[in-house]
Amino acid sequence: MPNIVVELPETYNSITRPAIVQVAKQLIGIMRLPEDTGFEFFGAAESQFQPGSTMTTNGIQNKFPFNGRINIEADEQYIEDRTLSSAVKRPNVPFIFYDQKLDVYVKPIYVQCEVTISFRYRAPDRTMAERWRDEFRVRSSQGRVEILHEMDYHYPVPDVVAIILHEIFEMRERVEGYGEELGKWVKDHITGRATQLTTQAGTQPIMAITEKQVGIVGGFNFVAQPDKGSKAGDGAPWETGFDYTFQYDKVVGVQFHYPVAIHNQLIDVKYRSEYSVYELIKRARRPANDRYFYDQFTNLYKERSQPLLGNRIPAFDDWLPEWHHSRTASMLDVLVGIGEDRGELFNIHELGDFEFSPATLNFLKKEWPYINSLYNSIFHFGLYRWGKPMPDGTVLMDADGNLTCSLDMNPRYMYHMRFGIVTDLSVLSPDAIDRLRKDGEFCIEVIKTLYPRKKPLPPLIGGVFPGDWLKDLINKKQESQVRRMYTVGVTGIIAKRGKP
Repeated sequence: MPNIVVELPETYNSITRPAIVQVAKQLIGIMRLPEDTGFEFFGAAESQFQPGSTMTTNGIQNKFPFNGRINIEADEQYIEDRTLSSAVKRPNVPFIFYDQKLDVYVKPIYVQCEVTISFRYRAPDRTMAERWRDEFRVRSSQGRVEILHEMDYHYPVPDVVAIILHEIFEMRERVEGYGEELGKWVKDHITGRATQLTTQAGTQPIMAITEKQVGIVGGFNFVAQPDKGSKAGDGAPWETGFDYTFQYDKVVGVQFHYPVAIHNQLIDVKYRSEYSVYELIKRARRPANDRYFYDQFTNLYKERSQPLLGNRIPAFDDWLPEWHHSRTASMLDVLVGIGEDRGELFNIHELGDFEFSPATLNFLKKEWPYINSLYNSIFHFGLYRWGKPMPDGTVLMDADGNLTCSLDMNPRYMYHMRFGIVTDLSVLSPDAIDRLRKDGEFCIEVIKTLYPRKKPLPPLIGGVFPGDWLKDLINKKQESQVRRMYTVGVTGIIAKRGKP
């Protein structure tokens, strides 16, 4: 399943600056400064706009040197010690777009940031500056140094997300479509916080998501009061300042998840990887002895018996089932396409670059009636719809290796065929073990695969694997799985004899 991370095209003007301005204005309101106190925050512009050069409904008041004014500068930094705990592809936040039928969703990615705002207050005179400092003394005495803030902002949906969503919609309607318009489909599955932004001329519309964060904690960098300050130039103005810090969750990108096939159509190569998922086990390695033994205790070089390891067709499809049958492992996972006959799958002799060994094919010629019954055969061939397995008996195979489905498959769904093998012979039925033992050549292949360190193996007797040897192997497996201790916890009681 393609699972991509797309960075937002712009975050300063849409998120960072609104957050800083709103926190600063909330602080100014708390400071109880005169209404004519000016507020300047140049930010990335590093310059102030000229009167009459902006569109605003408020008249621009003249400012003079003896008027009160607050200048602020801000610095934003990511909190490094929380980087590894940031949820990028983990299910941690609500979706902003979710189509459950197609398994398509988009969710934001948050990074915790710390913002330090440097305030410089230029008071009309020293008396006003000292009265302002006295306000902070009172607040500190009341234990109100920390302040809670709220902020509103929006962030744009990246263009690449909109482009892929449009492609997905076109594929959705091309085969077994619903007869819907693009606008209705998006509206039905996008969050109610979605809006559309345009230029002042009403052109270049983009999709954006509005958000409101509450409970943002901020605090001053002093204990009881700001610095005393000093005289600022000629005249009576007095200048003092302080730093204020707050932390908030900033949206820096979105995670976009969608399937490789939509309504029985492979998605274009432009929107998916051309290569298989990198797995170390599939790389040719000849490690030194110390490295080989070290690998046995790590997850870097997993054994083939791991439940979800296996080859895939197509190679770029990294699909995994939501759950698998206990004590089975994947040999091959195949993305299934639906033809005119909606019950026909494919032939096991036509697997592209993959093929079963001659011993396996010879065994399947006799084993085919049992491959769809769990633990009644060493093999279990199962069909999955999306990530969930369909009931046993859904997949049928004949002596020629043709696989069919007993139910009509719906092109609106995505199907995968899982060729599984039972990894614990002790759970097999007696008949399944007997059939396995009678095909001695294939039985040896199975034991070498499931028990690679089990050497030497006994010779075959008339092409049949020795039953006693196989029985001992199964019994030892069962003994190793027996629980030696059923105690959940141990409690000790210390009692002292005393008067009743």
